[in-house]
Amino acid sequence: MVRMHYKEFMNMSCQERDDYLGNEILKQNPSLMERITAPHKKYNSREIIAEMNMEIMRLDTENKILSDTVKWMHDTIWEMMREQRKAQKQEDASCKVPAGHGNHT
Repeated sequence: MVRMHYKEFMNMSCQERDDYLGNEILKQNPSLMERITAPHKKYNSREIIAEMNMEIMRLDTENKILSDTVKWMHDTIWEMMREQRKAQKQEDASCKVPAGHGNHT
């Protein structure tokens, strides 16, 4: 329902009346605009594709960072294992008693 006197309404230009009535309709039913733009949003594949491409690029970057981190961790663990084995071999070699030099009872 329009909340305006008839005389005021009739004194408006056609454009002013259209704007006023359009605003009144939207105030009473805000979902109308959503219904009008819904097909645009639903079928606007260019926007959807652009958004998906941006997300794919973001995920690719994140995946590269995570892969590099896993590779670094893997290399670090193997390097530590090699160092540990080398230290163990050196310790074993220094603890061995040459044959014939053991304790005789």
